[in-house]
Amino acid sequence: MYLWTSEFVSAGHPDKVADQVADAILDAYLTDDPMSRVACEVTITAQFVLVTGEVDSTARPDIEAIVRHTLMNIGYGCKEASFDGRSCDIVNKLHVQSDQIGQAVVEGGAGDQGMMFGYATDETHCHMPVAHYLARAIIQQLEQDRRNPDSPLFPDAKSQVTLALNDDGTLDHVDTVVVSACHRRNVGLQAIRDYVQDLIVKKMLPSLPEGNLADAFGRAKYILNPAGIWTQGGPAADTGLSGRKIVVDNYGADCPIGGGSFSGKDPTKVDRSGAYAARHIATNLVAAGLGHRALVQVAYAIGLADPVSLRVLVSDGGRNTDYSQQVREAVPLTPRAIIKRFHLNRPIYLPTAADGHFGREPTGEFFRWERLDLVDVFKGQRLTTANTIMVIQPYWHAGTYVFDDPAVGLVQEPFVSGIPEMIDFLVKDIPDARKGFRLLFSAQPFPGWQQRLVRVLEDVGGNWYSAPDLGMEGWLCPALFKYFPAAPAELYVKAEPLGQ
Repeated sequence: MYLWTSEFVSAGHPDKVADQVADAILDAYLTDDPMSRVACEVTITAQFVLVTGEVDSTARPDIEAIVRHTLMNIGYGCKEASFDGRSCDIVNKLHVQSDQIGQAVVEGGAGDQGMMFGYATDETHCHMPVAHYLARAIIQQLEQDRRNPDSPLFPDAKSQVTLALNDDGTLDHVDTVVVSACHRRNVGLQAIRDYVQDLIVKKMLPSLPEGNLADAFGRAKYILNPAGIWTQGGPAADTGLSGRKIVVDNYGADCPIGGGSFSGKDPTKVDRSGAYAARHIATNLVAAGLGHRALVQVAYAIGLADPVSLRVLVSDGGRNTDYSQQVREAVPLTPRAIIKRFHLNRPIYLPTAADGHFGREPTGEFFRWERLDLVDVFKGQRLTTANTIMVIQPYWHAGTYVFDDPAVGLVQEPFVSGIPEMIDFLVKDIPDARKGFRLLFSAQPFPGWQQRLVRVLEDVGGNWYSAPDLGMEGWLCPALFKYFPAAPAELYVKAEPLGQ
């Protein structure tokens, strides 16, 4: 058993405040000019907001009015909340985008280089990892409550959930819940601790669609406002920067991140649109039943339209299947194609800047990358993979047959435990077979197949197969799952001389 932790922050956290201001400005530009090119960065500290970045647009929004409206809507509209959006100083240093960068985008290329990741899992109904999902659910409950005028909560809050996981990665129980919530001055420390715990136990947990996750809190330790009284929060207490909560914006601790932030960036910036496309692919792969988890990495070069790399791995019980080629063929991944698919030239970004960019409910024009509209396409890819005839070229090395397949990362992968004896029978009529031959295999019968192998049982990560016509059995190692999402019930094989 081991521990695993993720955190989440509220809309009133200083960094998230900056993100929301940046995306509100982006939306304003896109409202009047859908072709706007915007890279907006925001710094916010005690009674001061600095807006910087680059813009190429025919729109001329009122930046100061947008900033104040956004701050007021978050809850920073009074001195009691430690920051007053009505009276704070605002400096606008937005300037024109570089012509050299702009030209690359005009020609359909990516607005920058970089790699992006997408992730999905079947652990939760929204295909988000459990620790991140629960940390967000706590913040969502606090956010819902503090919008009530009688709530003692202020906008700034953070949550952290630690899971106790079994060695196979499955959830055993929730180990620790940490919450820090800014609150009104007339509320004592124990009162706010009790209030927050009641919100979690009595309101958040019963509302979870996954009943097993609510049950997992039975042994949880609650660490609430561990620093004590917290009445001064938000930008007055900590300076906020846009783009600094990229782990919260993504998948918590469960997925790598490319390093690029989202908020304030128009969709020609693949930091944002590429990450949305990667999530869309991952979610639909899992929803199509190809595996329990999917991880997608895509990378771009500035000025070039097509990705320079794509890696798509679907995991199912420790077995990984590479769907990179199938996805590349099925899903266009140029910036223009992504923008068109998700309608990204619209003012849809402010809602993404708090509460996470992924695992959200697609509604109208919002969060279209969360739609499960590729499921049928990917189910077809699963059938294509299952029916495909695979070809490798085994040869004799170090006392057994081995093969190389760089496309799936295998080098001198050995056949063991009864399989070499089966191969000897298959190649008995091929001269010098130990110098190399072609081995064809598929989960479905194909013309000319020699032997049918029947799956007997799973063992130490691999699977035993019998050859009924030969009266033989052999063990195929987990490398089999480089070619199939799951161990096929039957395998059909044929050996041919090289060059045939």
